[in-house]
Amino acid sequence: SGNWLPLVTSFNERCWIGHLFNALAAHYLKQPIDGVVLAATTGKGMAPDPSEVSSMVDIVSEVFDGASPICLGVSGNEREKSVALLQADRLSIDGYLVTCPYCTRPSQIGLSRHFEAIANVADRPVVIFNIPYRTDVNLLNDALLALTAFTSVSGIKVCCADFGQTGGLLALRSPDFPF
Repeated sequence: SGNWLPLVTSFNERCWIGHLFNALAAHYLKQPIDGVVLAATTGKGMAPDPSEVSSMVDIVSEVFDGASPICLGVSGNEREKSVALLQADRLSIDGYLVTCPYCTRPSQIGLSRHFEAIANVADRPVVIFNIPYRTDVNLLNDALLALTAFTSVSGIKVCCADFGQTGGLLALRSPDFPF
């Protein structure tokens, strides 16, 4: 809960700049935030390769040294790649922010299977991120609510810009599930 900052990823001519990222992490450690999200939609989560993601996590983990939780963004359109990232248990993170698959427009059943596969392997809390304007697909309330039955799914971030859908989700949710 609280104010979480999506840490932007610094690139120069398609090359990740680790020293700048280190300076950003040190700066934000001093700010009144409750946690950071790495490699999410704002942080260009689809751009870094796995070694860059690992370096980002290592840098922020070292800089933060347990002072604030670190969440890793998991995005893209390959379920196997997302599952593999979650199984990389050497990463020093506290949870995951997982988006719908990008631009492939799976059905609600396909979206459910995507998140079920992730929920089944996650050993840390998963926050489902429904952000249709970035992913080009909208996870509807029935599918979203069904996913809250997984113990690893600990929250939902909704950016669907449909107040009726968001209101319906709030009305239908279990009172003990965090939003």
